[in-house]
Amino acid sequence: MYSLLVDIYNKNIDGLMPSAQLETWEQFHEVVKNYRANEEGAEFVFRGQHNYEWELQPTLDRMSPGAIQEYIARKQLKNFRLSIRGRVDNGILSDTDDEELWAIGQHHGLATPLLDWSLAPYVALFFAFVNEDPSAWVDDKGEQTNHSRAIYILNKSF
Repeated sequence: MYSLLVDIYNKNIDGLMPSAQLETWEQFHEVVKNYRANEEGAEFVFRGQHNYEWELQPTLDRMSPGAIQEYIARKQLKNFRLSIRGRVDNGILSDTDDEELWAIGQHHGLATPLLDWSLAPYVALFFAFVNEDPSAWVDDKGEQTNHSRAIYILNKSF
């Protein structure tokens, strides 16, 4: 573990999840180098989020409070199948299993139960910073309320 930078930033977030607040591109690069060469056989995936306060939550879950209800998910997938008729190869509609169809829909902006992760840390970094903060994220004093982006690192082999 890269001990110089990985200090517990906010113990109230989750006592089991170490976090670090990085200030520079160089610090991020040093942390990423560590995860690329960390453990033998470990496989890491990365997710970038625009706001550090957001939960790790798929878009379909954001539409329905609590756990994703199966009937909502089935209805969403059925509506997607109907909406892409005539726009894609008919083989996709008949030969594709639900998981693959969810992935296709995710790529086209469908609210899904999927959460995007990447094998590339710099792709996660891109998604964390791709857009400016909306003007709604300014408090009454005219100051930004989003102070940090978030990059999550998950060890798939753990």
